[in-house]
Amino acid sequence: MNDEEAAYQDFLAGQEAEKLEHQAVVKKWKRAVDAIEGKVKDMRKALSGKRAEVRYAAKGLKKLEAKIADMEMTRQDSQLIDIARQNLKKNRLMQMRLVREVEALEYDLNNALTPVPGQPGAPGILAHKRLLEMMDEAEERKEAYEQAMADIDQAIAQKEQEAQAAEDYLDQALFLLGEEVYGQRLAHAQLAPFYPRLDRAE
Repeated sequence: MNDEEAAYQDFLAGQEAEKLEHQAVVKKWKRAVDAIEGKVKDMRKALSGKRAEVRYAAKGLKKLEAKIADMEMTRQDSQLIDIARQNLKKNRLMQMRLVREVEALEYDLNNALTPVPGQPGAPGILAHKRLLEMMDEAEERKEAYEQAMADIDQAIAQKEQEAQAAEDYLDQALFLLGEEVYGQRLAHAQLAPFYPRLDRAE
C-alpha cells in the first residue's frame, strides 16, 4: 500500500513540476492558445463523455460475463443462456463501436492541437496540448490509484474476516478442551484448585 501511495505521490510531484514549465509557455502565447481552446473545448467534452461510456460498457461486459458463467454453473435453461450470450455479443459490438468513436475523437483532437509549420503561437499550442494530455494522464492515474486502494482495502477486510474466523474457531476449541478436561477431572496439581470453583459456578 505504501509503494502505491509513494508512486502516486511521485507522479503528482513530477506532473506539478512539468505543469509549471508549460503554463509559463502558454501564458506567453495566450492569444493563440485561447483561439485553439475555443475550437477544442467541445471536442474534449465529447471525448470525456465517450471515455466514460467505454468504462461503463467494460464494467457491464464483466458483469454480464460473470452472470453467464453463473447461469452455466447452475445449469439454468439453455434458452436463457443463449439469450444472455446474444446480449453479450451485442454489448461487445457496442463497446467496439464506442472504442472506435473514442479513437476518432482522439485523432481529431490531436490534429486540432497540432500546429501547422510556421503557425504563430505554435510553442504555446504545443504546451497547451501537453497540459491537456497531463490532465488526462492524471485522471487515469487517479482512477487506477483509487481502484488499487479499493482492492487493497477489500483484501484487508477479507483477511480480517479470516483472522476473526480463526480466532473464533480457536476460542471454541479451547472452550471444548476445557469442558473435556473438566468432565474428566484430570488429577493435576494446577487444575485441582479450579474444580471446586467450577462446581460452584454450575
